[in-house]
Amino acid sequence: MKNEQTVAWAWVLENASLIEGIVKKLSNGSVLDFEDLRSDVLVRLVEKWPNYDKKKSSPSTWIWWQTLAVRKQLLKKHRSFSSLKKTTRFRTQQPLRLFN
Repeated sequence: MKNEQTVAWAWVLENASLIEGIVKKLSNGSVLDFEDLRSDVLVRLVEKWPNYDKKKSSPSTWIWWQTLAVRKQLLKKHRSFSSLKKTTRFRTQQPLRLFN
């Protein structure tokens, strides 16, 4: 397991500029922070490394799809957090009455 992770991280470092470009492209014009997306993508690439088959897709295709999956998760979290903030803000506008 440890050796597999070492190989995965080596592959990620080898493809760092490709990963950077794809993450930059998918975070541009989005509410997502580039650094957050990049760090989550790096973790996902290492976690999903055993599923990568060089014969089925190029590194750029695989990285693209993994980045899209992470982006989708982060956007979903952002939307749920935004709606929670709106709900919380609405509730806090009312004065708190401890005694009648």
